[in-house]
Amino acid sequence: MVPLAPLPRGLFCFFCLCCPGLPLPGSRASLYHVPATHNAPGIHLGTSAFTAAGWEGSFYPEGMKPADYLTYYATKFDTVEVDATFYRTPSAATVNGWARKTPDGFIFSVKVPQAITHEKMLVGAEAEFKQFVESMDLLGPSSAPWSCSSRISTAPNSKAVANS
Repeated sequence: MVPLAPLPRGLFCFFCLCCPGLPLPGSRASLYHVPATHNAPGIHLGTSAFTAAGWEGSFYPEGMKPADYLTYYATKFDTVEVDATFYRTPSAATVNGWARKTPDGFIFSVKVPQAITHEKMLVGAEAEFKQFVESMDLLGPSSAPWSCSSRISTAPNSKAVANS
C-alpha cells in the first residue's frame, strides 16, 4: 500500500486504487490523488459542487448567470463532485448540458442515488440503477469515478441479497 501524500487542509484523497479515501474532518472539497506509482498523468483538483451560496462575487464574477457557472468553473478546475445525483438521477437534458459546458477531459464524480443505496439497500434496484447508468453514460469517459455511500445500519441483509 502506497502511503497517502500529505495534502493541504480541507482536501482529501477521493479516488485512488491504494488509498482509503477518507475525508479530513469538516472537509467538503475533493482531491483526486493518484500516486505516481500508478503512472497517472497528474492530480485533478475540484470541489464538492460547482455552485454554493456565497460563491458569486468571491469565485464567480459578480452578475454572472447561474447557467454559466459550470462553464466558468471548468476554466479553473478539471473535476467536480456532483452531490445532486445522490438525491435523484438527473435528466438526459441536464447531463447533456453538463457535457456541453465542459471541455474534453473534465471529470464528473457522481454519487449513486440514495434510492438505490439507502432506500432499496442495493436489493431490487435494477431498474433504478439501469436508469442511472444510462444517464451517466451520456457523459462518456467524463463520468468517473462513481461513489456509492451507505451507512452500516442500512447495509443490505446478506440473505436478502443472496435471495434476490
